[in-house]
Amino acid sequence: MGQSNQLTPYTDTDTPPHRHEGEPHLHGNGCKMMKHGDTQRLSLREKLSVIRRSIFHNSFSNQSLVIDTIFEPLFWTVDHVVKYFGPIFVCLVIVLTCSVVAIFYAIFLPIILRWGPLWIVFHLMFGHLLLTNILFYYYKSCTVSPGVPPTQYNDRVSIPTVCRKCIAYKPARTHHCSVCNTCVLKMDHHCPWINGCVGHFNHRYFLLFCVYMWIGTVYVCVTTWSTFHPHYLSTSFYTNFQKGNFVFLGMLPVPNMYKIFGSADDSVGVVMETAPVVIRGSLSYLYHSCILYEFILCAAVIVPLGVLLGYQLVCISRGETCIEVHINSKEKKRLKKLGLPFKNAYNYGCVNNWSRLLGVHDLTTLLYQLLPVTLAPMGDGVSWALKRVTDKKTDNKIFTL
Repeated sequence: MGQSNQLTPYTDTDTPPHRHEGEPHLHGNGCKMMKHGDTQRLSLREKLSVIRRSIFHNSFSNQSLVIDTIFEPLFWTVDHVVKYFGPIFVCLVIVLTCSVVAIFYAIFLPIILRWGPLWIVFHLMFGHLLLTNILFYYYKSCTVSPGVPPTQYNDRVSIPTVCRKCIAYKPARTHHCSVCNTCVLKMDHHCPWINGCVGHFNHRYFLLFCVYMWIGTVYVCVTTWSTFHPHYLSTSFYTNFQKGNFVFLGMLPVPNMYKIFGSADDSVGVVMETAPVVIRGSLSYLYHSCILYEFILCAAVIVPLGVLLGYQLVCISRGETCIEVHINSKEKKRLKKLGLPFKNAYNYGCVNNWSRLLGVHDLTTLLYQLLPVTLAPMGDGVSWALKRVTDKKTDNKIFTL
């Protein structure tokens, strides 16, 4: 019926199978297996080398593990700094957002009200919708839990690994956050700006917050450009500011605000026309600074937030989280050396990936993404339906993680 696949036992004095007489016996790590009598003929240096290998060698060690071990104190410091500064970052987001909104209402909204009825309706509706969505989705990102693994599982759930820090079962796509000190379901990353992790149940809120915040900053920059540009480039401002005056050119609209006239009596009144006016003292400096602050702050947020948002869009379309991008990259390199293909079993297709994240079931739930609506993603974050993929070379059905 064929040869037996059983291994033939042998003693230390025998020649191991598949090895010629006189050939050194190598262990799985490449070290020579020596007999008891051989150790007596070793030098002191060789004995110390054997002791060092027997104590410190680990077949699971690699370069990444060594680097992580070396930088562990640095990682610990960064984790604790992020943990304690998280509430400060949240307060900073709230303060900066409120300052932009207050300046827009005080300075730029009166200017918008002079642009005609259609522009007024558009800005009032679109601007307030953006503001509502930004506030709502930021609140939900901070308050909704990303999801943690349950303590009990049923028989139908397969738990592939155990967290070495929590010493508990860890479902697929779950990772341990060293800042939050807990495992997070389908963890994407830890965000200090929301003082928490982005995971399965709050990923939608975080994504839509980034989308509407980016659109809001672009909207503010476009709307305020006509006012910001003369203030930033006009030489007449610097000339008059050195003299203690601030001159608004005749082409610039004058907002509905209190101003000090350049007359002898320094009377105070409300200006509604667009004639050239002169503002003296601290009011001129405050008005000018607010215009520059509004535009420069929003313009500075557009680029980094746009990069983060673009990276998120690509990852979601591929069915990956930010952590899985690095894991899958290493897995691709490992399988490539073995001549094997790599397929992401959690990639259900671009449309299905987005539907599962946003909780879209029909047209109504799709339109909900434009409004401040609470909507849960598909699935529980614990069990995942693996997509069956086929190796084109061998036509074998495989599940590759």
